[in-house]
Amino acid sequence: MGLRTGNRGALRVHPAVLRPAVGVAVVGCLAAVIAVLWNTPTVVHVWETTGDRTKLLAPLPRTRFRAGIRSAEASIVVDGHQYQQMAGFGASITDSSAYVLTHDMSRAQRAAVMTELFDPARGIGLNYLREPIGANDFSTADYTEDDVPAGLTDPSLAHFSIAHDLQDVVPVLKQALAINPKIRIVATPWSAPAWMKTNQSLIGGTLEPAYVGVYAEYLAKFVKTYAAHGIRITALTMQNEPDSSPSGYPGMALSAAQEAELAPALSHDLAAARLHTAILGFDSDWSDAVYAVKLLDSRAAFRYLAGTAFHCYAGDPDAQLSVEEAAPAKGIYETECSAYDAYPDFGTDLVNDTRTLVIDSIRDWSKTVLLWNLVLDQRFGPTNGGCVDCIPNVTINSSTGVATYNVGHYVLGEVSRFVQPGAYRIASTSPTGGLETVAFENPDDEVVLLVLNGAAHGRQFAVRWDGQAFTEAIPAMSVQVFTWPS
Repeated sequence: MGLRTGNRGALRVHPAVLRPAVGVAVVGCLAAVIAVLWNTPTVVHVWETTGDRTKLLAPLPRTRFRAGIRSAEASIVVDGHQYQQMAGFGASITDSSAYVLTHDMSRAQRAAVMTELFDPARGIGLNYLREPIGANDFSTADYTEDDVPAGLTDPSLAHFSIAHDLQDVVPVLKQALAINPKIRIVATPWSAPAWMKTNQSLIGGTLEPAYVGVYAEYLAKFVKTYAAHGIRITALTMQNEPDSSPSGYPGMALSAAQEAELAPALSHDLAAARLHTAILGFDSDWSDAVYAVKLLDSRAAFRYLAGTAFHCYAGDPDAQLSVEEAAPAKGIYETECSAYDAYPDFGTDLVNDTRTLVIDSIRDWSKTVLLWNLVLDQRFGPTNGGCVDCIPNVTINSSTGVATYNVGHYVLGEVSRFVQPGAYRIASTSPTGGLETVAFENPDDEVVLLVLNGAAHGRQFAVRWDGQAFTEAIPAMSVQVFTWPS
């Protein structure tokens, strides 16, 4: 009844029959497409850095998750359980770094290096910087933002000026921000102006009790002045390495009780200037984490602190665990670390720095990984009375302007290139025998897994996620990064 023959002999279908038939066919096709998509193995992208430098953040052939992989030499399990939210990765554009970038390179050479450092698409996308307030051990001179002749004071801060910073530091920061507007900045003082200190010198001494309020105004004014130049300071630490007083370059000791007194005054001045800048305490080595705990135990300071900051030069990152336990609501930040020329082996440094800073520090709750000098010349300078062989991320030959990328560049690139600001660390296991891991989930739901093989021989392993798995092999003394959609 429903079939009719047209005048050309073509077979025609009555509309009443056609509609359900087409509907069934469409549904069947959709079901087939969904089944194919559902069963299509997830693609995994892979990058590798090897200790022998034959591969440096080099892409490897893609792999895929598959069901039914049962055995492997080692097994890494990743799941979506979230821990701390990451803030970023980077280093310090010290006065010396800014000088080298400005004076030892051509404009084209500098543009190429800055693109490699900060561009998220064409480089490693560094997105967090630690900026000194005034002079430190990597400056071209001793200075603060409010220097007056010996014997004079300036409690009204009438002579406050960032004139020195405007020469090199501010222009370089603006160039970095133009390349990557998502860069965050934490600022850190090495010394108060000499006239505020007990010994009237930038080197040594401590803050005069009478100048706590003025020093708070000084730090807040620094943040406000940088903001006026288009540079937003995300966070402030109150003192670099307050548990020590260097004898050869600007610095000062500041006790936990003094930081506890400074914190509310600084918070008040920042709020009065309508500045939303977080305050971090401590900012020194893991070996003295008791200082950080003591500071967080202070009722006078606790409510004003966003967290505490740590350096890598003494102690171990697991010291951060005691701080996390004391104040789980407060952030932990790794803010300074430098390799030394005494340890020039790329492979050893790659393994040690990845293990300590990228894996252990982050698994022990750090929200950042920050190295020290971003750039120095071939003589590890200009220096200012401190370290004479601190290795920067990038060495610039002052005669030719040619850039050499050192191990720190690739250690940071392992995470800065793949882990987005706002990502969360998620759970991952580290099997025995030399394989160590840390994993993240980006805001766009991409998973990032970093695997370190610190052993002297290659390893095979399986990665398991959401009921699927893939297998991979990693060379000795190497790092692999995997990304896939969650």
